[in-house]
Amino acid sequence: MSSTAGDMTAFQEGRRIPRGQALAAGARLETVSREIGRWGLVAILLAFGLLKFTAAEAAAIRPMVEHSPFLGWLYLLTSTQGASSVVGVMELSIAVLLLIHRWAPKAAVVGGLWASGMFLITLSFLVTTPGVLKDPSAFGFLVKDVFLLAAALGAAAQSLRAIRRSSITGA
Repeated sequence: MSSTAGDMTAFQEGRRIPRGQALAAGARLETVSREIGRWGLVAILLAFGLLKFTAAEAAAIRPMVEHSPFLGWLYLLTSTQGASSVVGVMELSIAVLLLIHRWAPKAAVVGGLWASGMFLITLSFLVTTPGVLKDPSAFGFLVKDVFLLAAALGAAAQSLRAIRRSSITGA
C-alpha cells in the first residue's frame, strides 16, 4: 500500500498519522495546489485574453473599464474593440510570462506581479462601476478575481523561490 493510501486509511479510521508522514503529505498537497493554481491561472488568462478580441466581450467589459480611473482613458485613445484588444494583449502576455516559469523564473515573477496588479484593478471595478453591486452576474464575475489574485501572488512567490534555489545551487 502506498504511503498516501496508508495515510488516508489512517485518517478514515481516526488513527493518528505520524508527524513525518503528515508533513510529507502536506508538502505534496502544497506542491499540487501551487501547480493547479499556476496552470489554472494561465488557462483562465489565455481564455479570457482571447475573448477580448471578440465584439461581444469588448461590449461586455466596456461598462466596467470606462468607469475605471486606471483604464477608462483607453476609450479616449481607441475604440471599444481597441481598448478590449489592449486588455487582451496584456492578459495573453501575462499568461506567457507565467507559462515560462520553469525556464525563466524572473520573467514569471514579473508575470505574477503584473497579474496581481491587474486583478487589483479589476477588483476596483466593484467600487468604480455604478450598479455593479446590484447585478449578481457582474458581482460574481468580479469577485472571482480575489481567488485569481491569490493564485497570481502564489505564482510570483513560487517563481521567487525558484530564483533563490537556483542562486543557492548555482543551477
